[in-house]
Amino acid sequence: MTRLVADQVEGGPPVQRGELAKISVEPLIREAAREAMQATGSDTWRPITPTGEFWDRIESGEGIIDEDLPQLAALYRWVRLQDGRPTAIMARDFKVSPATVRRWLSRAVEAGHLTQEERAK
Repeated sequence: MTRLVADQVEGGPPVQRGELAKISVEPLIREAAREAMQATGSDTWRPITPTGEFWDRIESGEGIIDEDLPQLAALYRWVRLQDGRPTAIMARDFKVSPATVRRWLSRAVEAGHLTQEERAK
């Protein structure tokens, strides 16, 4: 989503800033992400396909390496748009603890692939 426009319906009440401020934009963004996912024919929340090595390291319990951090950050952003609970969802899907995901995400922040603001609720 790059733009949101609120127009007055013909004969309807005027669009006022105070009323617009009451609208939560987060559900709209999530719906736009779901629509984009459906338009691509995807039945999964992942918009990117991390390398096989990425998944191999996670499944083997090896963890991630620095080269995985951009992919981890991209997955985090997408899950946040889809569900709003990225750490819990990623921990479940990666079969690791939420603390492990948080450590990985901290590394992604330190490396500049994710910002702390993006991780804040």
